[in-house]
Amino acid sequence: MFIRYPHPRSTVPIRHFIPNLITTISLCCGLASIHFTLKQDWDRAILAVILAAVFDALDGRAARLLKVSSPFGAVLDSLSDFVSFGVAPAILLHQWMLKDEDVFGLAAVMTFALCSALRLARFTSAVKPPRALAPDGSERPFAPEEARSAVLSGLFFTGMPTPAAAAAVLIPPMLMFSKLMGSGVREFFGVGPGVDPTVAAARIAAGQVAQPASPLIAWTVILYTFLIALLMVSRIPMFSFKKLRVGKAAYVPLLVIVGLAVVLVVRDTWLAVSVFAGAYLGSMVLSVVTYRRLMARPVESFLAEAPARRPRRSSGRSSGIGP
Repeated sequence: MFIRYPHPRSTVPIRHFIPNLITTISLCCGLASIHFTLKQDWDRAILAVILAAVFDALDGRAARLLKVSSPFGAVLDSLSDFVSFGVAPAILLHQWMLKDEDVFGLAAVMTFALCSALRLARFTSAVKPPRALAPDGSERPFAPEEARSAVLSGLFFTGMPTPAAAAAVLIPPMLMFSKLMGSGVREFFGVGPGVDPTVAAARIAAGQVAQPASPLIAWTVILYTFLIALLMVSRIPMFSFKKLRVGKAAYVPLLVIVGLAVVLVVRDTWLAVSVFAGAYLGSMVLSVVTYRRLMARPVESFLAEAPARRPRRSSGRSSGIGP
């Protein structure tokens, strides 16, 4: 009567269910964002995208913790990412500001959604090379080039990952709801002084934005959307943070920075998320410099840093973290 989960046995262990359940919740958050966007409930629409990113990070960790992997989970994760971080932000931007910009506004959001789909398709369809086995059944040691590739893949993404791109492209509307900067941003977008007070009050209460005060503003958002879209399908290395190590000298200062970040989140959540997304976007320069410095090292030096190979197991599931 219903489609069946692709499993060799008639019953499925409950641990197989948990990562896919978290991925489904992430997908539902993306669909909820579209719902709130169509109702022009902008802050809830943005919040739903942020929640989708949180659950997207959790499903991969749950899969690794429970040692669960399947092609079904990898495909479901990519479909969820496309809806939550490709389609939902594109519709939000279109309805928020770009729907009156004719072909250029539509082209910007369509390019963003298309690039997210292409990135996710590239990630899902990537074929891993066969792993050579030693006579005892374990995998043979890394060759120097393989060791370098393994180390760099743990430190860098190729292009901007889709959850980070969704957060970055939504910085303009998030700033509008900032407690510290929101009034200035609303005035900049034409919802403040200079607009009829009655109309402005109604728009602010509804969380709506008026027609931009200047075409320059809309064109800035359009070009910015194109930029983020192209970063997703680029080959620019971006920090992964999956295997980030912190030096002893930076340990205590980092704790202080985290404490200040928590204060900012409590004080002004939307400004905090905008700062985090902008900081990751700005780290692109540092990531490129770091990547080139590592590539300049002798290839043999990566052998000591490569992750240890383990005996071969069944096919793996996506990490669950947006590629």
